[in-house]
This record gives sequence, structure tokens and C-alpha cells, in this order.
Amino acid sequence: LGAGALLLLDSASGGVGVELATRALSPGYRRKIVEHEAGHFLTAYLLGCPVEACLLDPLRAATDPRFQGAAGTVFFDPLLADAMRAGSVPRSS
Repeated sequence: LGAGALLLLDSASGGVGVELATRALSPGYRRKIVEHEAGHFLTAYLLGCPVEACLLDPLRAATDPRFQGAAGTVFFDPLLADAMRAGSVPRSS
């Protein structure tokens, strides 16, 4: 596929298209994603921030409204979530 086709696929699939293509072409990429999200999860745990969800499957993440990408970790912190939605996260958060 050309770059334009990949961008169109990615846009139409909510960000999942390039993720799936990358995983298919680079088997080691999945391990990178797992380690990356594990870092978020561990950091949250060590800081005492509850984790609401952690998804590694891009198709499940695309159908879950808590996720804005193909994988991720969602922290349960209503004040931080409100600040992020408002577009201003103070240093004290």
C-alpha cells in the first residue's frame, strides 16, 4: 500500500489501520507496545493512581470510548480527566 492509502485506511478506522499494518509487518512491534503500556501501568501503581483499564488489542481499543488510540492505559482520576477535557492540566495535578 502507498502512504496515501495507509493514511486513508488509518483515518477511516479510527487510528487502527496503521497499527494493524505495523503489527503485521513487524512482529517485534507488539512486544514494544506491551512494554510501553506496562510502563504506564507500573508508574500508575507506584504513584498510587488507580488504573481503570489497559488494552493492548487495537480493535478492542477502537470500540472502547475511553481510548483515543490503538492501545493504551486509562487512569481513574476524575479531576485529571476533567482538566484534560478542558485542555488545561495544572502543574499541581
